[in-house]
Amino acid sequence: MEEVDMRKRSIDYLLAIYRLSEFSYARLTDIAKASNVKPPTAAEALEKLSEDGLVERWPRRGYRLTEKGARLVLVFIRKHRLLESFLVNELAYDSSTACKLASEFDAYVPEEIIERLCSRLGHPNKCPHGFPIPPGSCECSKWRVRDQGEGP
Repeated sequence: MEEVDMRKRSIDYLLAIYRLSEFSYARLTDIAKASNVKPPTAAEALEKLSEDGLVERWPRRGYRLTEKGARLVLVFIRKHRLLESFLVNELAYDSSTACKLASEFDAYVPEEIIERLCSRLGHPNKCPHGFPIPPGSCECSKWRVRDQGEGP
């Protein structure tokens, strides 16, 4: 269970960087604050994520996701938003409760289940909050390309 909890914590750091570095670099103090930890704890975790090739540190600027880190974040966002959609559409939770519940287990759901869930939901392109759901490897990626006027 410790490995799974560490995965969830790592995803929390990656999401913090993703949100904080949209227009600039994410500073260590901001990442620590967003992750509810002290800066030394965040620095240690970010060093590990850097060793794993998920983030890069720029002296005097801060942290940014690598391409690999950004892909991982989008996979996670997809999982979370599809789980929210399932909880709202199939189990009749309100969107706020669905978000909280999805946050409790989204990091632990295998990709195979997420792809089947996407198909079951009819390949939604937005979550209950109206945010886009990144495409996955299921049929929805073909439909979304078509919806954007690209492809056959």
